[in-house]
Amino acid sequence: MASFFSFWEYPRREISNTGHHFITICTRNRMPYFGSIINGHVDLTVVGKIAEFEFRKMVNNDQGAFLEDWVIMPNHVHALFGPFSGDHTVAIRRFKTGVKSWTNLCGFDFQWQIRFHGYFVRDELELRRIRWYIRKNPVVWKSDTLNRENPLNLPKPRLWAIGDRR
Repeated sequence: MASFFSFWEYPRREISNTGHHFITICTRNRMPYFGSIINGHVDLTVVGKIAEFEFRKMVNNDQGAFLEDWVIMPNHVHALFGPFSGDHTVAIRRFKTGVKSWTNLCGFDFQWQIRFHGYFVRDELELRRIRWYIRKNPVVWKSDTLNRENPLNLPKPRLWAIGDRR
């Protein structure tokens, strides 16, 4: 019987043929700290500009992580890491810590979601789709599942509760 963590046992080349890793990091409670979308373009707040600064620092800082593409949305960021030998979690930790440190220093009330979503890109078709998604994400923001104002993202009604006596 395979254990829950059996996928960790496979070499990286088995998990991802392209070597790319797609990351999404959200803000706590999906609060739009980073800005807003106006006519399909991201209008960054000061916190959004801090995140942009940290991304640019990551691109210019050669510490093993190769950041290929990224976008800052009002309440989350997407990043596409290219094939590299370093650990992407270290780069993400540095990014999140850098943004949080600057916002604390500036006196902003900012919080990250504790975890992030990571995805190994399996093939070239998927890689093209993800690159397109990163570039077009501001244009399709109204229908995005991470948009708090999207009417399709309303919480689903609870049909039952623990301890219901009906």
